[in-house]
Amino acid sequence: TNLYVHTQSNPTAYIQADKPVYVLHTTGFGCEVGGAVVPPIVCTGSNTVAFVRSTNEFFAMNILVPAGGENSFLLNGSPANVGPGIFQPVPGTNNSWMYAQLDGSGFIGVQAASRLENPNAKFHLGVIHGGANSGCRYGYFSDFAAYKYEIDAANDLLCSGDTLVLTTDSLPGATYNWTGPLGIATNGATLTLYGVVPAQSGNYIISGFNPGACELIPDTVAITIISTPTAPAILSNSPLCLGDTLEAQTPLNGAFTFHWEFNNALQVQNDSIAVPNLTPGTYPISLYSNLGSCISPTTYDTLTVFTAPDVQFTGVQEVCGDQINFATPNYTTDPNDPL
Repeated sequence: TNLYVHTQSNPTAYIQADKPVYVLHTTGFGCEVGGAVVPPIVCTGSNTVAFVRSTNEFFAMNILVPAGGENSFLLNGSPANVGPGIFQPVPGTNNSWMYAQLDGSGFIGVQAASRLENPNAKFHLGVIHGGANSGCRYGYFSDFAAYKYEIDAANDLLCSGDTLVLTTDSLPGATYNWTGPLGIATNGATLTLYGVVPAQSGNYIISGFNPGACELIPDTVAITIISTPTAPAILSNSPLCLGDTLEAQTPLNGAFTFHWEFNNALQVQNDSIAVPNLTPGTYPISLYSNLGSCISPTTYDTLTVFTAPDVQFTGVQEVCGDQINFATPNYTTDPNDPL
């Protein structure tokens, strides 16, 4: 950081720098000193500045405006006292900027709010007020901030097939130039992309200019687009017998989160599920997965638990000799059991 001190003998100066700088201007009345940070002029300024003269002491204004804007000033709604005749070119700007140093002591009301406005051009206003025996009040009250774009993204994480909508604030007369992945280049305050794919992940940038080729500060948003998971498969040990434990799993793994629902009641978040002591019957089961906000289709299946077979032997239980003849016994099974 370097500090430079310069004594200014002319009423105005034009400062250019190849790196960002702050300029502090000191002045005053007699031994009463005041200081103000001088505003940057590129793409800054206000259309309206309000101020109050606090005492009946000396009151003056420094006004700076792009050439052409000097014709549109109003002070408290009137062009009187702020007409184009009071302005002169700023040296070194090739007449592209105009300034006025205006003594308002005779027409700015005391203890009353005043308003300087220009509907057609941004301007800067500095006020100096006070006296050698009281003090110095000095400052610029116009907007120092450069106009910039601000991207509004409803969601920066999308799924493949979603619609991406990016909007930016409205800057009257500005241009809107969007750039992004895969060579995206379009114009307008809103960028809409339908059916996005993961390859469109990356940085989206809005840039442009204000009227008069004033470059605005761009804005960037990072968008991530992920593939929507496919419907997961359900692998199980169904059909089961009475007393068996249901075991179901899915072959998918990795970053997915799996959501099971069994018999319209039990819900499990895991890559597998186990349910013991099921009674005979049929049981619905479903499974879906998600990766962030991207949700897969749901897979549905029905699992079966059979009753245990009942076998009854009705033949002769005591025989003589060396041969036994077994007849087909009586038995019952679950009608759905392929046994």
